Amino acid sequence: MRTIKPSSQFKKDVKRVAKNKTRSKGLEILSKEIIPVLLKNGTLERKYLDHNLSSENPPKRDCHVLNDLVLLYYLTDEYLLLYN
Repeated sequence: MRTIKPSSQFKKDVKRVAKNKTRSKGLEILSKEIIPVLLKNGTLERKYLDHNLSSENPPKRDCHVLNDLVLLYYLTDEYLLLYN
């Protein structure tokens, strides 16, 4: 199982999103539905529009938690690196 490594920008973004009532439900979705699947190397549901970002090196992925809330992440064998 992977270990979560959030970036400092990700931590700041989480605090900002938590203050917004509309977007804060995205944090619940993130913690209960998305992160557990990524930690176990599973496949996210189609509704999250998970896809590669082609121009990034290392190749990050993009997942739409809500329409206006996007998660950028990178998977290694050991870590789930969360960006923003």
